[in-house]
Amino acid sequence: LPFFQRKKRKRVAIVGAGPTGLAAAYYLLREGYACVLFDEHEKPGGMLQYGITEDKLPRDVLAAEIGLIEKLGAEFQMNTRVGEKTSLDTLQKDYDAVLISIGELKDGDAERVAEVAITSGLQASTSGIQVDRDTLKTNLKGVFAGGNATRRRNKMAVRSVADGKTAAISIDQYLSGIPVTGPHKP
Repeated sequence: LPFFQRKKRKRVAIVGAGPTGLAAAYYLLREGYACVLFDEHEKPGGMLQYGITEDKLPRDVLAAEIGLIEKLGAEFQMNTRVGEKTSLDTLQKDYDAVLISIGELKDGDAERVAEVAITSGLQASTSGIQVDRDTLKTNLKGVFAGGNATRRRNKMAVRSVADGKTAAISIDQYLSGIPVTGPHKP
């Protein structure tokens, strides 16, 4: 079947609708998973929307790319900050897997993320949430993290998008019940 006809009964919560979250949603939706993206901002796109000037990235181009992800079936819950309106614990109960891709950490945010992570049971340091670098798995079952949630000051969108693809592959492996090894490396 073509990817858009494959439907799996598994749902993935993605915390952060920036480059990592959008890329992960794209690949997961193509595999047939339902994806809900939570973001504290009004519009999806993260640093692409709010950190890059329009002359370098026209907003109509960004909107068209996000529109493709919406057409694949992504659901967006904007103006929603996880930790306030909903918790990681609730997402773990309501979804089959969770990806934390909260984006760029500003001064003071690292401490907030570490505090939220620790109260949720995630291992974290001042550079972000600790993950297995090959799979982006955290220490919590079914919870993955990528992008700037796992390292500070990454200004390259391409690395964030690559994390989204790695996370999607690992989440697919996890939800398929096979060993989570991440992308195949020849």
